[in-house]
Amino acid sequence: MTIRATTRLTAPIQLNEPVNTTGLSLIESDFGRAFLAVASDDQRRRILAMLLRSNRPLDREAHDIAAVDAMLQNVRTCGYAVRGRHYDVARSSTIAVGIVVNGEAVGSLNVICRRRAIPATDIPLLFLKELRQTAAEIAKEITRT
Repeated sequence: MTIRATTRLTAPIQLNEPVNTTGLSLIESDFGRAFLAVASDDQRRRILAMLLRSNRPLDREAHDIAAVDAMLQNVRTCGYAVRGRHYDVARSSTIAVGIVVNGEAVGSLNVICRRRAIPATDIPLLFLKELRQTAAEIAKEITRT
């Protein structure tokens, strides 16, 4: 997974954490989890098959199919994804939602907050509604083009 756009470098609050824009883990990153949770069955099957052939350490998590299924079900139940234990950053927390066009996942977006400013449990309460609305607006714009 690749980050195509970010406001991290221009945001008024700097987290001083490096912005990893390529090679994000689909199993451990909030972006990847949100994407997989809304992906069509065919998309998800193809992606997980690719991850099973991967040599990347974090992709090994895909071998525990029951754990992946449980994690994705939790994302669907909550309506958002959070980072996995390997992506946990001490100073910040995130939530992410997927973007769906014509039944296929096309991307995901997230909100990242400093833990000192906003507890992780408060992020969905404060931002989930608007994050979902933004994802829906992006999907609508994609379908118009």
